[in-house]
Amino acid sequence: MNDVRYAIRRLLASPGFSLVALLTLALGIGVNGALFSIVNSILFRPPGYADPSTLVDVYETSPGFRYSTTSYPNYRDVRDQNSVFSGVALYQLQTLGFARGDLTKSVWAEVVSGNYFDVLRVPIAIGRAFDPKEHDVPGAPAVVVLSHGFWTREFGADPRVVGTTVRLNGAPFEVLGVAPKEFRGMVRGLIAEVFVPAAATESVFPSSTFLTVRGNHNSFMRARLKPGVTAEQAASNLTGLADRLGTIYPESNGGRTFLVVPTSKVTLNPSIDGAVTGVSLGLLAVPGLVLLMACANLATLFLTRAAGRRREIAVRMALGAGRGQVVRQLLAESLVLSIAGGLVGLLVCAWLAGILLRFQPPVGVPLNLDVVIDWRVLLFTGLVAVGTGVAFGLTPALRASRPDLQADLREGSRGSAARSGLRSGLVAVQLAVSVVLLVGSALLLRGLRGAAAVDLGFEPAGAATLMFDPQQQGFDRSRSQAFVEQFIGRLRQMPGVSAVSATTRPPLNLNVNTNEIEAEGAEPPGGRYPEVQRANVASEYFKTLGAAMVAGRDFSDQDRGDQPSVVVVNEAAAELLWPGKDPLGRRISTRLSPTWRTVVGIVKNIKVVTVGEAPTPQIFFPLYQSYDSPIVVIARTSGNPVSVAATLRSTLKALDATMPVMSTGVLADQVGTALFPVRLAAMLLTVLGMAGLAIAAIGLYGIMAQGVVARTREIGIRIALGAQPAAVSGMVLRDGLTLAAVGLGVGLGIAALASRVLATWLYGGSPHDPVAFVVGPAVLLAVAVAACLIPARRATRVDPVNALRAE
Repeated sequence: MNDVRYAIRRLLASPGFSLVALLTLALGIGVNGALFSIVNSILFRPPGYADPSTLVDVYETSPGFRYSTTSYPNYRDVRDQNSVFSGVALYQLQTLGFARGDLTKSVWAEVVSGNYFDVLRVPIAIGRAFDPKEHDVPGAPAVVVLSHGFWTREFGADPRVVGTTVRLNGAPFEVLGVAPKEFRGMVRGLIAEVFVPAAATESVFPSSTFLTVRGNHNSFMRARLKPGVTAEQAASNLTGLADRLGTIYPESNGGRTFLVVPTSKVTLNPSIDGAVTGVSLGLLAVPGLVLLMACANLATLFLTRAAGRRREIAVRMALGAGRGQVVRQLLAESLVLSIAGGLVGLLVCAWLAGILLRFQPPVGVPLNLDVVIDWRVLLFTGLVAVGTGVAFGLTPALRASRPDLQADLREGSRGSAARSGLRSGLVAVQLAVSVVLLVGSALLLRGLRGAAAVDLGFEPAGAATLMFDPQQQGFDRSRSQAFVEQFIGRLRQMPGVSAVSATTRPPLNLNVNTNEIEAEGAEPPGGRYPEVQRANVASEYFKTLGAAMVAGRDFSDQDRGDQPSVVVVNEAAAELLWPGKDPLGRRISTRLSPTWRTVVGIVKNIKVVTVGEAPTPQIFFPLYQSYDSPIVVIARTSGNPVSVAATLRSTLKALDATMPVMSTGVLADQVGTALFPVRLAAMLLTVLGMAGLAIAAIGLYGIMAQGVVARTREIGIRIALGAQPAAVSGMVLRDGLTLAAVGLGVGLGIAALASRVLATWLYGGSPHDPVAFVVGPAVLLAVAVAACLIPARRATRVDPVNALRAE
């Protein structure tokens, strides 16, 4: 405690040094804590249900799809025909239109089986849970369980909400209960807002075939093992069931088996969990580098402070203090500073976590992210704070506790020029890390510039968009289609609008929708039906999109359900299905529908998911022959698309004032959606690179300033012997730039190796782009010169008389 009190007095006696160190630590620790809160929600937070060790996830697997979803009829068969599970629950994530009074909005909902809460052993906080006997049968009552957060936010945590009525997709639903606070749903990192029984989905999706069509593989299963049963035994038990279903229903279940995976081994889905874990932990890597730089910088400052206290330490040891006591006292100072930085860092962490919650990717419905500051985040922040204190304080303490007693006592309180090799090495490391971050940032920014030159296959400029879902207002399929037609018809009559259409999947959209395609008169490539991207579009879609027709025609208003079924294919799909042949007039069908559809048009390849993707096969179906939702309406204009976007919203509200609008914007936003991860990475690397560069500059300035102080006598002698100011300042600048050159060389070597990781985000650019490898080092050298100028100028002002007299 004496060491702690003395450390506090020492830090208070140097307020400038302490404040800079405190803010450096708070920023580094806070950023790491905030990003850990995201990783924590995805990887580490408990799921909120009981006995997770006895839960397993049941997947369907088929050639090409190892961890696939299931259909409601298949779920029902697994639930009723197994001997290894005490219960099997089904769930899927949906967006629903929520209405209460004048409020209309889209919410995240889990559509679940009636035994959902029973299987998970989740006790309801208020009211009651679903009853399988009541809510797992056809015609089940329309009831809803609210999440605790949604109940608190929308209903003010009023317990009287149980028994009241809300509207989901326009249908009345009775509030049955409220889930407990710790239960957030099945999807890690995302909080479900309401829970709806699957058997009641006819109320929210009147035309849905979800409950009846066995080929609708769109749901997940989670099961509770019976006592003593293992996941392997459960999988073996389901083998016979899979064979029977494949024999009875070959179209939907042929070649499919069941795969059982312990839930404890699953984050989101086993097929992507490796990537999710890698990205999650990668979130901590870059800010971890910046924190490492901060530690190196503080270690440099503490080495400098220790050099100035050599006589004090020598006196202590001459009077009998042991080395351990000296190390302990010096470590106490760094730990007091780091713990204080950790406390301030928690405030920074909470502030940044709030920003993360508001920083949403450009999707239709805001993500209800599960980011909180819980005890794991507190523990992580505390460990980082203590580890940081030890990291930047231990080496200076060990070096300072090995003094040369006679020399240090003789040198006086000013101290001598301690060997600065370690300090110089730490600064060089900081500079090298800065180079890596700056080069990476420059590469990504160059890649974003290159993305603007990529041929997207359509013209994003000059078009506005609006996304909505008539089913969220309770419309059935036919009424939804009629409403969309009425909306598009009204928009086409507006001045300044040259073309209007609609689609279920605009280009560069994060939604993935594929079908297995059978091409008439062609052998399946590799003996398997290929998976091809799909979009349902209204008439004049390609004209509105600005996409070029290669052959044939666009869809028209006559392509309806009572007319021959038609499709348009892109060039990549044509080459995949009929290589070297003309696809016009040929027919295709999907594995889910026996209907044969005639190819009436070929369109130029359009980017489907990412800007940098290879030509991706895609087939377009007429919206009015294959209606689906939600709908994205696109209006092309010669004027300002932003103002047209506002017109889209007002026109929709004029047709139905309560229709929920999921998003409005311009078509160029879709490009922004596809480039969002790259923009985010570029922004992160730029911000952290500049922060790291500032830290490195402070470190370089500190070591050069200390070097000038340590060489005061030498500089004084040089000036006394006639050295000119330019020669003196050049000597200091040369030393500083030599150090910068060492860091620069090491950093460029690392950047050359690490840049290959970014290759897929450079959109045709080289990972060894010479511009990026020149700009980053140029910025670093400019900052290094600026950091050395003040010490160099101070060296020219040394008074040789005073310097020699001091010696």
